[in-house]
Amino acid sequence: TEDRQRQIVSGLAPLRANIKRHMAAAVSNLNGWIDAAPSGAAAAPQALAEHLQVIDSLPQLRCYRLCGDLDLKTRFLFAIASVVRAAQDPKLLQDHVCAHRPASALV
Repeated sequence: TEDRQRQIVSGLAPLRANIKRHMAAAVSNLNGWIDAAPSGAAAAPQALAEHLQVIDSLPQLRCYRLCGDLDLKTRFLFAIASVVRAAQDPKLLQDHVCAHRPASALV
């Protein structure tokens, strides 16, 4: 029924808020890492590995499609793509990231 559908949708609101919060944190962390790379502690390959492991380990981030904020969803996917691209490109940060096996394994 329509009431049941409303109840289900309203029950998803806390989950969506949680997903949104984790996505915003991931965007901030990844953009911060790429802005600081290749120098500084914040740009260490270990830091990248930690950021990517958090993304991989949080089940909420596997549900990023439930985020209704199109701008945040775009920034989230773009941040991940930018870090992976920079880390895999020999002209960019590949040498920097490859020095740390866990980070290179994640990208």
